[in-house]
Amino acid sequence: MKFQGKNFFLEYAEHSEEWTKVTLTREEFEDFRKKEISLEEVKRENHLKDLRILELENLLDTNKSENTKLKNEQTLLKSEIEEKENQNKILTSQNENLLRMNRERSNAERKLYPKKLHNGYVLLHQESYNKNYNFKVKGDYRGSYKTFNYNLELSKYRLETPYLCNLELNFIKNLILDDIKKYYDLDYLNEIPKNIEFFNKIKILNFFFNLKIINSNKYYLIEFNTNKNLSF
Repeated sequence: MKFQGKNFFLEYAEHSEEWTKVTLTREEFEDFRKKEISLEEVKRENHLKDLRILELENLLDTNKSENTKLKNEQTLLKSEIEEKENQNKILTSQNENLLRMNRERSNAERKLYPKKLHNGYVLLHQESYNKNYNFKVKGDYRGSYKTFNYNLELSKYRLETPYLCNLELNFIKNLILDDIKKYYDLDYLNEIPKNIEFFNKIKILNFFFNLKIINSNKYYLIEFNTNKNLSF
């Protein structure tokens, strides 16, 4: 690199104020061009980054607006849900009062005392029996099976409910299921599961099955089977 002035044949030091132009060698010029191209690339990348930053800022502004809208909708929905829950609590309380009055009235008609405390279920029939359950499960080897056999001591009950037969059956069934869980601590099974896990826990389970709801002259009757001895 040469620092030159008006006199082409004279060279000056870099810190001199006499030189007016710089002469580069080819190698220096090519190095300069590479750095210039690299600088242009950096400028281009920075410009793209600036555009992306602007895009993200616009997106954030949009998201803030959307978030505000969503929060307002969420607040409105929460308010509506709370209102519905309060209405449900009122209706539930009213239904519970109606059911309590119905139970007390049916208890009084059937001379079940104390009428306010009696659950309204009357034992009509009870019998105990043994039931054998056997099933097969896959064994340890391919194509092999193991046979399991369990003998259960069960009881069958027929009860009179406190619910009049003029009430809707589907509504009554849910009430009866709730009552049996509440008053007798029994869980309802659609059928006895045929698996080892169930029978291994049979001693700590209280369940009933084969529930039948029967119309009578006045009150609904129920029949069911259970592994628990009930007290009346």
